[in-house]
Amino acid sequence: MKQELRSIAQGFGLAIRQAPGAFTRLFVLNAVGGAAPAVVLFIQKLLIDGITASSQGVGLAELLGSPTVLSVAIGSFVILNTIIDAVEHLVFFSSSTFRDKVVGATKRRILRDIGKLRGIRPFETPEFASRLHLAVAAIPSIDYFGKLMNEVLIGVLMVVPLAALTATLAWWVPLIIVAAIGPSMYVQNRLEDRTWSLKVAQAETEKQVDAHERMLVTFDYAKETRLLGIGGLLMERWQTLVYGAMHQIIRLRAQGRRTVLLWSLLSAAGVSAAFFYVVRQGMRGMMSAGDLALYIGAVFQFRRGLFMLISSFVELRAQGFRVRAIQDVRDMDDGLRDRPPAARSESTSGLTFEDVTFCYPGSEVNAVQRVSFGVSQGRSVALVGANGSGKTTLVKLACRLYDPDAGTVSWNGRPLPEIPVDGWRASVAALMQDHSRFPVSAFDNVWFGNVGASDEDLDGVRAAAGQSGIDARIERLPAGWRTPLSKELAGGQDLSGGEWQRLALARAFYRSEAALIVLDEPTYGVDPAAEGDIWERVRGWIAGRTALIVSHRLGLTRFVDEIVVMDCGNVVERGDHASLMMAGGLYARMFKTQARPYGVDPHSWTHQE
Repeated sequence: MKQELRSIAQGFGLAIRQAPGAFTRLFVLNAVGGAAPAVVLFIQKLLIDGITASSQGVGLAELLGSPTVLSVAIGSFVILNTIIDAVEHLVFFSSSTFRDKVVGATKRRILRDIGKLRGIRPFETPEFASRLHLAVAAIPSIDYFGKLMNEVLIGVLMVVPLAALTATLAWWVPLIIVAAIGPSMYVQNRLEDRTWSLKVAQAETEKQVDAHERMLVTFDYAKETRLLGIGGLLMERWQTLVYGAMHQIIRLRAQGRRTVLLWSLLSAAGVSAAFFYVVRQGMRGMMSAGDLALYIGAVFQFRRGLFMLISSFVELRAQGFRVRAIQDVRDMDDGLRDRPPAARSESTSGLTFEDVTFCYPGSEVNAVQRVSFGVSQGRSVALVGANGSGKTTLVKLACRLYDPDAGTVSWNGRPLPEIPVDGWRASVAALMQDHSRFPVSAFDNVWFGNVGASDEDLDGVRAAAGQSGIDARIERLPAGWRTPLSKELAGGQDLSGGEWQRLALARAFYRSEAALIVLDEPTYGVDPAAEGDIWERVRGWIAGRTALIVSHRLGLTRFVDEIVVMDCGNVVERGDHASLMMAGGLYARMFKTQARPYGVDPHSWTHQE
């Protein structure tokens, strides 16, 4: 219960902080709406008694004391009902404003918290995906905290005066009504517990639903779903997932509905006892007609207020579960461990891997194990090997997207955890094999490579694009550098795979002052002519600089200072092209396999060529 109350307090605080003005307006309006029913009942009693007395020959004005009091009573009744109607409309508009502000602020908080995750380890775990799914699904619920707290306020302001009023009828009347409703509250709370547990259990199913929806409606999958004719199959699977989850919820709610209905009959019995007591008192002549109207209205309004109070609290508790999901995202561990800098002598040793081992989340096999090698300052090293040999893993460790499970990755003698992660990454120019195709302007796609530069640095962006050979293509776009690179956006265009590769390379070139260059398959997805052109541009860029390069094109890696050959997560060979060919090991076999279709003598390719 303590955790639940803490979650409710966090959600309530979050809602109020995001829109304090809108919440205050709702508070005042709901306070008026909550207190109004008791006042209306009392004025109604005065008028009924007056009308009854008038029909018996006693003037209504005389009964109420004076024509002025009569006018005030009638006027108050009309004005108060008018105010209640107006308040309901104002509450609607204020609630909409409150909802929009709170939902926007909560989205901002979740996106900010995700952006603060410095490593990418969480993004590869199903647990994080489930937490994120629940948190995003909870966003629309946050504005309910303000709404529900206001409804609790209405319930309190309605219940307290009505409880006092019904107690003047008989001390046991409010008690029996509360006692009759209590079990219903308990049952509803239990139902919410079970419902949330089911939602958590269904998080994985909901992720699969989202994945099928993306395959059915987004451009990324549109071509192949149609070529393969799998649209109908995906639709059937979507229906199975959605309706399976829906039927589980429906069955749970049906069970709860029957139980709640049974306890509701008990609460009706409590109200009925109070109602029959009022009628009996009236039949015995112990109440006026106005008293009858007052107490009958008070009994049923009291029950209504209690139900509002209980329902709001139960719903508030349910929303508390959702707030906990949002908080879980904030509390997620990003997998990086910083260390205070230790006293060390100055070094220019460059990038070093010392006995490095790493295993991906959810895997039982090490991606790399006990890897040791270095990239000296001003020199270039190529990582080669079969798919899955650990090359890209080492690139990610060099960029500190992960920390190794064992061993150390260092720069100039300092372990990377001793270097502020943002500062380290700002000194690295990286191109990933699975680089991002940002759905923003062509300018931003390059400028993102160095956001410390002016966002009007068109000359610098053009220079980087010229360096990668994509500048002329961008200039031909309808809006040039301001053209959105997504067909889902108005006026947007798309590029070919090779053109995106050059644009991503321009993004790396734009970080011109980087201390370390990291390129993972810089010629991925381009034609042979473009491949040679890109390698010449890369070769010129890395000359005399510290660079770590991954490539499957072994004919191009001969230009680097050293080649590190990976196999099954281990370093199995090191050397330059010529020495590795002479050794006749794994590198030589891979090189000969690639050279054979071209009818080229592998031994004629030397480092100097």
